[in-house]
Amino acid sequence: DRAMAKIILGVLIAVGAVGGSVGLVACGRGLHETWQQQCILTDVAKQVQVETGSHVKRSVILEGFGLKEGANLAEIDFAAKREELMQKVPNIRSLTITRRQPDGVAISVIEREPLAKLEIKGAKNPSGLVVDSEGVVFRRRGGSTDPAPYPHLTRPTKR
Repeated sequence: DRAMAKIILGVLIAVGAVGGSVGLVACGRGLHETWQQQCILTDVAKQVQVETGSHVKRSVILEGFGLKEGANLAEIDFAAKREELMQKVPNIRSLTITRRQPDGVAISVIEREPLAKLEIKGAKNPSGLVVDSEGVVFRRRGGSTDPAPYPHLTRPTKR
């Protein structure tokens, strides 16, 4: 009878362990689905804070990260999107992302500051190119709203 009791106890423990594992998996799945639903943007104006300068527009940042109503923050690869945006928009010197769990994000953009205008020798129209203190050449968008005129550098024409 003792041997039989040990066998029954062993079977009950095994059944309990399997049942517990199945329960944990189901619970984990349910928690994951709940988390996913909580990460959905329903009001971009309230859930997404973008701090930027005067030349890089909020809409460029939102579009670059895919931040629109219905987007799921848990599914966005913010590091990869950041690198893509930094390559695509040379006006951005740095970009910091702060997730506010579960459904918020703050993005801070520091823009490059031009030190000089870059003109192409013999060109009839201004190039719109400027250079910053790191030697990065980029196009300043939005016209000349800068308070001080910059020195002009002239680049020879291509041959």
